[in-house]
Amino acid sequence: MNLYRIKEHLLIGIAISFVSISAYAQNSDFDVRLEGNRPEGKPLTISSDSSNFKGTIWGSAGSATLTGKDRIGSLGKMNSDYYDYNTGLQLSFPLLKDKLFFFGNETLTGSRNPSQYISGTDETAHILSKTDEDAIRQYLKNRYGDAFDAGTAGEFSPRMHSKSFYNGLDWLIDANHKLTLFNHTLLSNAEELQRDRQGFRFSSMGYDQVTKQIETGAEWKSKWSDNLFANVSVGYTLFNDRRDPSGNPNMPQVQIAGRTPGTMIYLGTDREASIFDTEQKSWKVSADINWNFKNHAFLFGTQNELFDVDYGYVSGWNGRIDYLSIDDFLRSNPYRVRGSYNYANNDRNYILNNPAAQFKLNNYSLYLQDEITLSPVLKLTPGLRVSLTDLPNKPLLSEKTKGIWADPNFGTTYSYTPLNRITNDFLGQVRFSPRVDIEYDPFKDKSLVIRAGAGMFTGEVPFSWLAYAYRHAGDTYGDYSQRADEDPFSPGLDPLKPGQNGIGDYIEQNGIVLNNPNSGQTELDLIDNDFEMPKYLRGSFAIDYTTKDNWKFSLEGIYEKTLEDIFFQQVNIKDEPFWYGFDAEHKQPVYKGSVDPRFSSIYLMSNTDQGYRYSVRASINKAFNNGLTIDATYTYGMSKDLMAGKNSSMEANRQMTPSLIPNNPELAYSNSDIRHRINASVGYDIEWGRAGKTNVALHLDASSGSPFTYGIVNYTMQGNSQYVSLVYIPKQEEAIRFFKDRTGQTAQQQAEALNRFIDGDDYLKGRRGRFTERNAGRTPWNVRTDLHLAHEIVTNKDKIQTLTFSVDVINLTNLLSKSWGKQYFASESFNSTASVGLVPVLPFSEQNAGNYPVYTFNDPGQPYSIDYFASRARLQLGVKYSF
Repeated sequence: MNLYRIKEHLLIGIAISFVSISAYAQNSDFDVRLEGNRPEGKPLTISSDSSNFKGTIWGSAGSATLTGKDRIGSLGKMNSDYYDYNTGLQLSFPLLKDKLFFFGNETLTGSRNPSQYISGTDETAHILSKTDEDAIRQYLKNRYGDAFDAGTAGEFSPRMHSKSFYNGLDWLIDANHKLTLFNHTLLSNAEELQRDRQGFRFSSMGYDQVTKQIETGAEWKSKWSDNLFANVSVGYTLFNDRRDPSGNPNMPQVQIAGRTPGTMIYLGTDREASIFDTEQKSWKVSADINWNFKNHAFLFGTQNELFDVDYGYVSGWNGRIDYLSIDDFLRSNPYRVRGSYNYANNDRNYILNNPAAQFKLNNYSLYLQDEITLSPVLKLTPGLRVSLTDLPNKPLLSEKTKGIWADPNFGTTYSYTPLNRITNDFLGQVRFSPRVDIEYDPFKDKSLVIRAGAGMFTGEVPFSWLAYAYRHAGDTYGDYSQRADEDPFSPGLDPLKPGQNGIGDYIEQNGIVLNNPNSGQTELDLIDNDFEMPKYLRGSFAIDYTTKDNWKFSLEGIYEKTLEDIFFQQVNIKDEPFWYGFDAEHKQPVYKGSVDPRFSSIYLMSNTDQGYRYSVRASINKAFNNGLTIDATYTYGMSKDLMAGKNSSMEANRQMTPSLIPNNPELAYSNSDIRHRINASVGYDIEWGRAGKTNVALHLDASSGSPFTYGIVNYTMQGNSQYVSLVYIPKQEEAIRFFKDRTGQTAQQQAEALNRFIDGDDYLKGRRGRFTERNAGRTPWNVRTDLHLAHEIVTNKDKIQTLTFSVDVINLTNLLSKSWGKQYFASESFNSTASVGLVPVLPFSEQNAGNYPVYTFNDPGQPYSIDYFASRARLQLGVKYSF
């Protein structure tokens, strides 16, 4: 998980329970108080009451007994150790009548979700068998005893527990002044172990994600006159996120190609968990003044955030070892070894206590807005937000960067700022974001409202991307990489054996002096001159119509154009390409060699103006007098970008984005490009008099398929460091040119099998003679219907105490039919890239006539995964007591 800004990170965790929040602070889409067009999300309903003690106690739970059988696959009954629960308490009461009030919300959540991908089942047979699992475990036991325990490939049930405490005081100083103090503490602990159709992990790869966030703040509101109001708030947040490996943190991460192309088996210690401990401290200060003058409502304000970041994460300190097959692993025949080591001191405790990336980042902003009532039917709201992002202690440029070798072939297929011109002059620019919002109410009764707006918005980037420029500045960490086809492994040395200093012991055995920055290679991560935070232009137009009998219709269109987004390149690749024989138009260059051999890779983070997205949303809702309510929304949208930007490092963002020219990609569908979404619900309230009230509701959630890419997985066909590549789909008669006879299968048989696979997929069949495209594939639709039943009983004569029992049938669709309710997703193992079954024969120097590469082919099967847990029907029981 990336280290995003705190308010973004909380979207992943458990915040205040839905029970206690009935509304959020809402602003216009173009309100100048919004940064990146995201509302702050401050709850309104956790508040005080001047005279009453009020509260709500609630709880909901599910279990294996309440969960249906797997009707999609072969897993049968749910494991008996499955559970999930959510319980909490909300209170508000006066401490001093009409003066001082307490409010609070305490929530506990937990779950134990058994993995639905287990060795020895049909769901994983294409990756490994039970025999394979036993052979792998026995090999490690015989060779290393207890020093390398892979854990289990069978049943595994990760736990998650979270505690949230939100408490505060409201002090009504007088009729015109109010002070609020609050504290929000979030504590969570989650075992992480992901398995899907592409990536299978032994339990040793699991780790505990331990998160602590403590936010304390104060807000002062005042009324100076009937037309003048002010608001000042200040807050301090401490955020800590760490990962505790389930086993020995010195064990390397082992990656073994599975039985089917595009699949991978992982064991050992996760390379992203061996060293991971990040801390973030931040202050936030904001102030607003609202002044109503004649037909103007002026808003003046400022928002400022000051961050202090210790980014203690080192990827690959324990090493990463690749095997091209299970048989290669059992024969102790690795293909590649990679890892990183600290020049000053490679001891794990030293690295954890001395994070390489320690920096401050400050966001400052001022804003002005004027809501002008031009007439009783027309409002115009222009505004301006001025912002500045400052990085006081920028990463220092290493002396190594001053003498970086230049590429004599610069600009052949891609371009960038020449590295000898990088000055570390980025951020710190004042940025202007003008906005305007229009609202037209022609009948003065809100029955017809026409809304429109346009404006610029500034976004943010994960702090991890900035942190890598500190960690990989050239003088802190070395980077080691060894391939069997380029640099054969020395006899007698064993990279798999856990050392005392991660993979550093093995690296040292290969002649590298760990504490000498000039002894081996290093990775260099740079930030381009004039780099700025993301920025985009947004426009919208909407019509809201309400009939006399209260039918509500809404139609809204939104368009966003990228002005500055994030772009990553690996620029230490000689731009002197050649092309395979099938690439007559020279679309997919193949590279060989690095520009400066002192660096394993050089990554550059810069900006791009490529990308856009749009959506059209239509909705209808109606609440009838007889207790019936209906609500339906349909959204059509499209989104395109140059890269997903979803990984924590510059390296991973570049390596996991498939494109024909990775350093000069074409615009393609984004990972979030869902074309159609349908949400609909129908509810009915039945009044029983003294017996209470029953609510019955059905909710439909349907979306068209998630995007994924057809390509070559875990191999690069272009001589660069890509994990995923787009692939050329041969014409029918051309297929045989990619194969050679091999044991048990002739070239002709392989070509025929490939052609059958291509002809069985409409997209691939339509790409014959061309390359695949990023995110052009689609999973099937996800369609799910849930049923909610609740009965509320009034428990006292004053009707202020109620008891509600509820039953939720989640995925009722699968209960009705075993072929319904399937939930599909694109595997995240390789950034939603699925193999077409082609595996290049190594070494790449082996070619067929006409400069065609040599492949082997095995049918990869289904290119997407099924969520077997979400595809089950299950019950959740709940109770709520309000007083």
